[in-house]
Amino acid sequence: MRIRFWLGVLSLSSFFLYACQLPAAVQDIFLQKPTIPRGGSIALSFPDALSSLQPWHVTSRTEEAFVTLTHAGLTRLDRQGIPQLELMDRWSASSDGTVVTATIKPDLQWSDATPLTSADVVYTYVSYRAFSPRTPLLRELQRITDVVNVDAQTVVFHLNVEYAPLLTLWALPILPMHVLGSQPIESLNLVTLATSAGPFVYTEQDATGNYHLHANPHYVRGMPFLDDVVILPKQNQTKAIAGITDASVTVAELTENTNLRTAEATKRAAVVQNELMALVFNVRDGHLFADPALRRALHQATHFEKVFDTASIESYQNVNTMAIPGHPFAVSMPISTTTDLQPMLSDAGWEWDAPSRKFLRESEQFVVRLGIDQSNPQAMRMGESLALQWRGLGLTVDIISLDRQSYLNQFIPPFAYDVALVRWANGRSDSQYADTFMYDGRSGDLFDHVLMNSGMPDIRPSLNLTGYNNPQYQAAQHLADAIYDPARRAQAEQKAIHIALSDESIIPIARPIHTVVWQSTIAIPSGELVLDTPWYLYGIEQWYLKAQ
Repeated sequence: MRIRFWLGVLSLSSFFLYACQLPAAVQDIFLQKPTIPRGGSIALSFPDALSSLQPWHVTSRTEEAFVTLTHAGLTRLDRQGIPQLELMDRWSASSDGTVVTATIKPDLQWSDATPLTSADVVYTYVSYRAFSPRTPLLRELQRITDVVNVDAQTVVFHLNVEYAPLLTLWALPILPMHVLGSQPIESLNLVTLATSAGPFVYTEQDATGNYHLHANPHYVRGMPFLDDVVILPKQNQTKAIAGITDASVTVAELTENTNLRTAEATKRAAVVQNELMALVFNVRDGHLFADPALRRALHQATHFEKVFDTASIESYQNVNTMAIPGHPFAVSMPISTTTDLQPMLSDAGWEWDAPSRKFLRESEQFVVRLGIDQSNPQAMRMGESLALQWRGLGLTVDIISLDRQSYLNQFIPPFAYDVALVRWANGRSDSQYADTFMYDGRSGDLFDHVLMNSGMPDIRPSLNLTGYNNPQYQAAQHLADAIYDPARRAQAEQKAIHIALSDESIIPIARPIHTVVWQSTIAIPSGELVLDTPWYLYGIEQWYLKAQ
């Protein structure tokens, strides 16, 4: 037996030694080594225009995709929105969390083969911090009091407070100092910057307005399998679907999903955007919904999934979480629904008056006054659907339809509203567009009592609109902001958001969605390509075209 065994081992060893002496192509056959086809071009279609782009002020999905494709930060968000090391090799924080040392990878190069060093990182963050803090991103950057390079690979960030969202801020593109150092940073246009550190680099804009990108041989994660990517901006629905159908478009982001018919060789996914439609209660003292029992009663009596059926809204997806679903910070409160409001309102002092068919308290009528921005047609339909439900439960509902400025004036003194439908764009770099390439998922801006407007009018969309003030939440959120370890921070953030949701000052209702359609001819080595996340371009250097 032993002799047969060792003969078998020797035979197998001889086979591998023999195979390794054969030409590479023959070795692949004998050893069944998987091969990835290299080369080829793909075309990505987006509905928004693209002409200029500044990394501190990203205003559209097309700009965001362009940044992701062509530029690199110290970190990059993966398919779950979790920051992963990109240009950075490692980092560490001081015991008080206010000094964070970042070590970039050795031998980094820009696409033009110039060394990428800590001097580029310092130049980048000094440039970004020079801007007036007029957006959430620029305000956050002011937490950095100083940034210095110790040597070619080491950068030290000094903060005025320990701040874990720094890890997602690090996804900001690092800029090439040797190219931009002599020009005013405010005139920078990333679209035509032909030197970058991302997986692809800009080469030209053709006569039809499309942007051509070529594989960066010096990309930190390895040269992409694809040779080229073409970005097709400002593609309407009809044009994008036509391109998908005739295979001239590889991936298309569509704003509508109605009657969508595409070729059988394509796949699709609904991708949530970083915006939130929510029911917001005024919880300040003296207002109707300062009573948490009333907020809870209205929440439990509302079937939000029916809102979409009644309102015929297909461009939104029902959600009950503050963070993007699938993100580690996403947490929702289970709600036990009811169709009988009388016991709950009775506990809060409101009794059902059968003759008048109204809820009364000392002759005062219970009236839900719902403020809606009439310039938002989806919100108007949602509001009408909500009112229909609530009236069916015996409530008196007044829809207060307001022009944009009057609607915003509800959220400044004297805060003359009870409940409103609010669209919150949870972006960092622009108040109107909710970017995701630096997404952090924290909800502090909506619940932090420090951001409560109590004086001069301030209608920035990131303020604590409700007047919410809970010391338990405040302590939990401050703890989460101070935990740099991503896994532990996710647990702390979930706890903070859980506290806020349980108080029901804000009830998440829906997120807008867009549809991503792609050809099944593209693949990745680790398995099937699925583009069902806002961060689907993460790892695009691994995309390849299947052999035909």
